[in-house]
Amino acid sequence: MDSERRRAGPFETLGAWLRIWTPGRDVDVPPVPWRRLLLVGAPAVALAVAGAWLALDDASESRRQRDAAAERDRAGRAAAERERLLADQALRTERVPAAAKPELVTALERGVLADARRRVRDGTLERPVQRVECAPFPRTAPRQAAELDPSRRTGRYHCLAVTRDIVGTGEGVIGYPFFARIHYRDGRLAWCKINPIPGEQAVTDPRDIARLPAGCT
Repeated sequence: MDSERRRAGPFETLGAWLRIWTPGRDVDVPPVPWRRLLLVGAPAVALAVAGAWLALDDASESRRQRDAAAERDRAGRAAAERERLLADQALRTERVPAAAKPELVTALERGVLADARRRVRDGTLERPVQRVECAPFPRTAPRQAAELDPSRRTGRYHCLAVTRDIVGTGEGVIGYPFFARIHYRDGRLAWCKINPIPGEQAVTDPRDIARLPAGCT
């Protein structure tokens, strides 16, 4: 009986070791040489681990470089936008003969209107401006009454360069906002265009905010 047995070939042996082939009763399959596999496989495993580590390290470095480049690009664009906004919000001043406060408000509206229309011609504003409306800021009854107070030296105003009237159920106006200050006693007018931060939920890096000039705040 033993003379009828045969030794498994290489492929049969591998199949039996991998349990993808079941040898017959008359086939001898040598045992798995675990010690040899460990001696040969350990360096291979170490090399594979080292290669994987190097690949991951290279990928991490590439990702860090991409992130750094993206941050430099974002910071550059943010700085350019901040400079544009600072120029857009630059303080404008004018002096008119001292007069009654309502007349000074009218002079302020004329000055802001001329400024807004000049911006339209320069291309920094897109829509034509029809008129300018200025009201005391904030819009509260005590602040409006303060305009009639002879002891009040200055007043703050919110002006809107109106580009379109909204008619219908909800009437209103659309336009470009400005902040202004009137020095009542000597007829000095100061104003600047404002650029509200887009989106009520927007979170802006404080370094990127273009703050208004001192003469407007």
